[in-house]
Amino acid sequence: MAIRKMIFDSTTEKNIFDDLIHKWNNKITALPHIPFKDVIDIQSKYIKQVEREKFLLKTNFDFVVVSNQKVNFGEPILAIEFDGWGHGFSNNGEYIEINKTKDPYRKLKLDCKIRICEQEGFPLVVVSYQEIEKVVKDQLFTILDEIIGQVLSNKEFVVTLNEEANKLGDSIKNTDSNTAQMIIDDYVIDKEACSQINNNPIVQKICVLQDKVIMNKVIGEWGCKPVDEGSYTGWEYYGKVLIKDKKIINKKVLIRQVNCKGVSECTIAKDLAEFAFWSEIASKYID
Repeated sequence: MAIRKMIFDSTTEKNIFDDLIHKWNNKITALPHIPFKDVIDIQSKYIKQVEREKFLLKTNFDFVVVSNQKVNFGEPILAIEFDGWGHGFSNNGEYIEINKTKDPYRKLKLDCKIRICEQEGFPLVVVSYQEIEKVVKDQLFTILDEIIGQVLSNKEFVVTLNEEANKLGDSIKNTDSNTAQMIIDDYVIDKEACSQINNNPIVQKICVLQDKVIMNKVIGEWGCKPVDEGSYTGWEYYGKVLIKDKKIINKKVLIRQVNCKGVSECTIAKDLAEFAFWSEIASKYID
């Protein structure tokens, strides 16, 4: 019998934990190997007795992201399953295995976790190596960071809507239906943008880089478009530089299905492509 060198199942999981702790310590913390029953009430009517007794009482989440804010310290926000063996992901409520593993029950177990989390409205994401690679070589951010940022942003947005519903209702009380819809649309757009800026460091960085590039008059027109490549969701940003080589800059990001409450694959790809686009221009022509 001996003491293990680390509590993590692999060096990759250790690195994921280290990244989460250092990049997100102002808002959340990550806890490894948290029992499923400590996050989800397994006495729920949606859960079968055999699932409860044979699996859920014994299984853990690889990581649980919890709030470190005083007002809701320890509240579970997101669970993360790292699939280093199967290189898989979740899609339409089920686990998709890419590489065959030695565990014949792996899909059954992950499907069970995914289904119950969806029924309870709790965000769970299955990730592998693609989701933890840096999008821009010299920058810190990954697809997993964007997922966390979106979950946090969506959570704040929903809370804000619930808290300010009466106030919004009062503002449209004496208006016609068209004016009321315009007020609601503007309100939603504004609150969504604020929640993104407050909670998503990638969106924060995009704002800083874009302002920097525009102030230095480095680029003329730019644009973006969705990209579809098989089972991947993508987005591309492009624009022409006005100085030096007057080069056309294109940045495209493709991602797999995420299947996580509060997260949009399209928004992930769009944010990361925009981040890569402004990062390259700033590093090549300004920094």
